[in-house]
Amino acid sequence: MSDDRQSWWLTREDRGALWIPRAILAAGIIIGAVFLVASGEITQRSSQAEELEQEKLSRQAEDIITILDATNRLATEGGSPGFVLYWNAREIRFINSHIDDPGDDYYTTLENSPNNPLRPVLQKTLGPEAVGVNIHVRYQTGDGTLNRTRVLYQGPPGQNAVRESRNILLSDDVTPTLGGTSSDGDACTLGEMGGSTGTGTNGCTDKAFYAPDASPNSSVYNAIRVQITIWET
Repeated sequence: MSDDRQSWWLTREDRGALWIPRAILAAGIIIGAVFLVASGEITQRSSQAEELEQEKLSRQAEDIITILDATNRLATEGGSPGFVLYWNAREIRFINSHIDDPGDDYYTTLENSPNNPLRPVLQKTLGPEAVGVNIHVRYQTGDGTLNRTRVLYQGPPGQNAVRESRNILLSDDVTPTLGGTSSDGDACTLGEMGGSTGTGTNGCTDKAFYAPDASPNSSVYNAIRVQITIWET
């Protein structure tokens, strides 16, 4: 009986029509499997590319904050200028920051500030890459609360943004880049300026700094926390 059944399948004139739905179903399964595999590979590659980009941004942010931290510390010791002290105490703004926008006391680009200590650092670490950068400084106010000042602001960070931060201690005897001259002919120090209110001494009452003197009864002026945020644009 099995032989007759086999012959019946082999000799029926409509056997091709019977196999067509099965062939279509099998082809659909194969195509679906191929699609799933390809989709998985694309998703995996996309995820790997995003991880690599995040790692790259993290390295760049780490490099930037490390260099800035070093230059800022040199500045507090009387060395090369650091951006935390790249301040015009008479105009009460970061030097040349008003060129981008007369109403701003921070930078939106560094194109009009060729001597800004931020510029060579960002050029060296980021180059021509399409990367957005925000830099803020945080510090204590007179009542102990925290305040934040923009240094460089290029808009809201993207979803892939990474952040790095460092702390630096400023003392009363530190002088901003354009701090003005005191009554004795020396540059006005932060302690002589009287903080952010401009109520200082020794002929420095008309100058002010962005951060106040958080510890007026000591030689410590304020603790500045520098935060950098970068993202792919």
